[in-house]
Amino acid sequence: MTLHGVGNYTTRFILIHADEVGVAGVDVNIRRLLSCFSGTDSDGDRIAPLADALAPTGRNSDFQHATLDCPTESMSLG
Repeated sequence: MTLHGVGNYTTRFILIHADEVGVAGVDVNIRRLLSCFSGTDSDGDRIAPLADALAPTGRNSDFQHATLDCPTESMSLG
């Protein structure tokens, strides 16, 4: 998924908020959360498809806001 001159991260967020397309924005918090629960390397290519599969079509914006704060609130680095 691409938009000319715009990176993957920004493209996903535009699609989520403008069109409720069935994708998830994958930032460091989502990577940490899904890596922790799935045992997947947080730098691997499997995180985005996993996040997309979990994001409910038509409620992606709600899902995104909920998952952005979850790792910050419930997981510590120490």
